[in-house]
Amino acid sequence: MWSDCDMREKMTVTFETLLNGYIDAHLRFETARRTQSAEATFLPLFEALNWAVVMDDHIVHHWKPGGELLKYRWRDLLEVEERATIRGIRLFVIESVDR
Repeated sequence: MWSDCDMREKMTVTFETLLNGYIDAHLRFETARRTQSAEATFLPLFEALNWAVVMDDHIVHHWKPGGELLKYRWRDLLEVEERATIRGIRLFVIESVDR
């Protein structure tokens, strides 16, 4: 049986794969937003936001600028508004799932 570390390594995909998933979901959202009801738009929106959270998690656990794993401090490299957006997305997705 895999240890937690081994399993995480085997299950990890590239950031590019995650970004492509986000882009595809965002395109589905944009299409739905222009052509469908608010109810029909919710699922593509939620999918895009969920991909954004997964990308944030990937950065937290794998990105090492200068050889240092910054974890959630990577957001400190962003502008204040961008940091708030990422935190807001995470909060929305977590609260939506917990209900």
